[in-house]
Order: sequence, then structure tokens, then C-alpha cells
Amino acid sequence: MTERNLEDFRLNQFFETYLMVMSLPDHPRFEMTYNTYSIHGFYNTSDDLNDLENSKNYINNGRKVLPCISFWFLALESFINSLCKVASLIKDDNFKEIAKQDLSTRLTYVITSLNYNEVEIKKSGIYNRINEFKTFRNELFHDRNIGSEVQLKKTNFSTNPILSNQVDVFQSLIIYLEVAVLFRFSIPGLDLMPNISIGNSSVFHFDKLDTLYNEYLVKYLQATLKKHGLTIKLDLSINQFPSLPPSTLFNKGEVVVIGRVEQEEKFNYPLDQTDTTIGRTLYHNQVKSYNLSDGHTGNLNFVVDWPDLYKSRFPMRK
Repeated sequence: MTERNLEDFRLNQFFETYLMVMSLPDHPRFEMTYNTYSIHGFYNTSDDLNDLENSKNYINNGRKVLPCISFWFLALESFINSLCKVASLIKDDNFKEIAKQDLSTRLTYVITSLNYNEVEIKKSGIYNRINEFKTFRNELFHDRNIGSEVQLKKTNFSTNPILSNQVDVFQSLIIYLEVAVLFRFSIPGLDLMPNISIGNSSVFHFDKLDTLYNEYLVKYLQATLKKHGLTIKLDLSINQFPSLPPSTLFNKGEVVVIGRVEQEEKFNYPLDQTDTTIGRTLYHNQVKSYNLSDGHTGNLNFVVDWPDLYKSRFPMRK
């Protein structure tokens, strides 16, 4: 078997989806990256629910909470940007200039370009929720907090973003779903709601994110809360979010979804089909190498020469 570099497989477009504008020369297309982010967000959210479900000595706030929140924000921004790209191509606007605007301004561009009623949409409070999500996300991404609480009035995010849990993940997802539901039918003939790959060793299927939210994620969370005798204040319903009719900007069939359902020959590679436990074995061997007694609980080790530091004296700063 000829060995190949892992880098050779990065540009594999297998199962990637694209929006293509058929009415323009060369049929410009671009990746529907929000769909990829949604798949990652879905499975990370499921993992965080599993952490909560199997909490033992303390409430497990989820080992993937921060990646989850990040994926749902990435998906939200990508969804809005996808509509900006399509509209700007049809209207011959400069997307690079639009992309420099903040998220709320880009949302306004989508609403006005697609000939929807901006005033009516704003009445729903969607801008307030998106802006608070943006504030929450910025605190995480840019590490700007120096101890003060983040003031949020329209959402149920943690006042200290770095100390988040599954509630914050669901709040992030609900805001994203509100936007996805609103614009899912905005391009005639298409349903832009993300498709999530789901299945087992025997079947492979795609289902809509809002369906899996209602039929799987919410039910999973509710059953887990009941198991531990917990409740939440967050309203989990997304049924109050309406969908807009198809936009008059587009003609039916003018914008289509395409995807690669067969892998290119150059990416075919004979993989070893054996089930192995390489990572698990290395992890357990690493723990075993410490030679610790049963019941040992360690402390953080950021301090060098702790006894000397403890004895030191220093002047108080003014």
C-alpha cells in the first residue's frame, strides 16, 4: 500500500453542499458552511447532554459547551452570510463590503434585499436576541471579561460567559433556529433549514435541524432534567417562530442546491477496517504512569516554588 499524506485529503468535497446561482454567467456557487457547522453543533450538543445525563458527584456542565456555543454562532453568521451572498449576486452588490458590516446590519441587508417588512420582523425582538448572542460570543472569543457580570436582558445566557452550561447551548441554538425558521423558504423551491446527518451502522439519513431539535434534543434534555430533579427557566419552544414566504427577489429555479454525493477518485484510499482502541489505551496508560493511589484528587499546578512564594511579602499597589 502506498502511503499518502493526510494533508492530501483536506480538499475532499464529498457530501459538501453549495448554493448555485443558475441565472448568472458561469453559475457562481459557494459552500453552505452553516450546514457543516450545524452538524458539528448538533453532535457536540448531544455529547453535552450525555455529560449531564451521567453526572455523578457534581452537575457536569458539559465538556463541549464552549465549542457548542461557538458552532451555533458560526452557523448563525454563516446562514445570514449565505443569504447576503445570494442577494448580492442577484443585485450586483459588493459582498465584500457587506461582509464588513456587523451581523445586525447584514441581517437588515437580507431583509430589505429580499423585500420583506423590516419593521414587522424587528417587532419580534430578533435583533435584541441576536445582539445579546453577539455580546455573549464576543466575551468568549476575545476574553475581555475582568470580573464584572455581563448585562443581558432579552436572553437567558450566563452573566459570566466562561461559566456556561447546557442552558447556554440551548439558548444559542434557539436563536439560530429562530433565524433559520424565519428564512428557510426565502429562496423559492428550497428549504434552507440545515440537514443533519444521522444514522447507525446500518442506515444513513438526513433530517432537518428543527425536527431533531424538537424530537431528540429537547426530549433528551427534559428527560435528563427529570432524572436529576432539575428544572430550567429557558423557554425551549420554537413553535412560535413563523416562516416568511418565498422572496420576490428570486425566480423559482434561479438558485439551486448542489452537492457531491460520490467521492472523487483521487480521494479513494484503502483504510484499515480493524476496530482499535489506540487513544483509549494511551490515555489509560498515561494515568497509570502516575502511580497514584485510589481516591487521589490532585490540585492545579500553576505555581512554581510554592513555599517560597507563600512566604514572600510585597507592597500593595495603589
